Amino acid sequence: MIQLKIGKDEAEQRVDKFLRKHLRKSSLAQIYKLLRTGKIKVNGKKAKPDYDIKLNDEIKIYLNEEEYKDLVSEEPKKFNLSKVNFKVLYEDDDLLVVDKPSGISMHEGSGITSHTLKDELLFYLKFEKRLSFKPSFVNRLDKGTSGIVIAGKTFEALRKLNEMIANGEIRKSYLTLVKGKPTLEGTISKKLLRTKMHHEVKVLISDEGKESITKYKVIKQIKDIALIETEILTGRTHQIRVHMASIGHPVIGDEVYGDEKINEEFRKNFNLRRQFLHSYKVSFKHPITGKKIEVVSKLPKDLDFVLNKLDQ
Repeated sequence: MIQLKIGKDEAEQRVDKFLRKHLRKSSLAQIYKLLRTGKIKVNGKKAKPDYDIKLNDEIKIYLNEEEYKDLVSEEPKKFNLSKVNFKVLYEDDDLLVVDKPSGISMHEGSGITSHTLKDELLFYLKFEKRLSFKPSFVNRLDKGTSGIVIAGKTFEALRKLNEMIANGEIRKSYLTLVKGKPTLEGTISKKLLRTKMHHEVKVLISDEGKESITKYKVIKQIKDIALIETEILTGRTHQIRVHMASIGHPVIGDEVYGDEKINEEFRKNFNLRRQFLHSYKVSFKHPITGKKIEVVSKLPKDLDFVLNKLDQ
């Protein structure tokens, strides 16, 4: 028999959802059966799947050690980290806002063998394994994109931040360099469909995709290159890159949706080795206190160098 005591980062969620996260190798059907047959009890009693667990509740799982281990997820890969590469832009007891450098992946995935930004997050927070909760980022940036990402440090903050992201309550603005002379400002509303080609994600403009809206305005026009500020009202994969390419103004340095000729020019003349895309500002109400938060990130050195050279 396994006994678990509910802490603050597990409380106030349905017991079936908690168990699905804790017993990661189990199916929802297995969890329902364990609850129905009394193999899992809360405070000594059978519990329905929709029971909201409370602080200090005791959950007993009537399985032997081997059966239990078969349902709990395997230990994650361990990396010998000694420092983090991100810069902390804002932190309190509930959340953390960091400046992600280009070149590091946010999360584990196929083909990713080195540590991720999430690994750095857990290392920075000195996080110790808990029953089901793990601090996590609520917005994502591509590996080649730099800038601001937000993490929830507690279950309640993470839950509310995810709701805010889904409801468009967190404003996210980016700086990017694009080819051509776009109109001074505009709104791109085109549905995006996420696909996988040869084990790589590619996003297409498609009526079968999800609603996606990007606003942009030109900050500076330098001959046939424009520095623009974009705000995404929906957070789709590769959204800015695909939307800007779709109107004939691809992001400079984008090797998937961009213009190879101009990318080569920027590699040769400015040593630009990634897409010129930086998440530079976020604003939102604190998920717990409600106070207004606005965080700004400066352009990193490689992108600032390109701008300065273009101005000469």
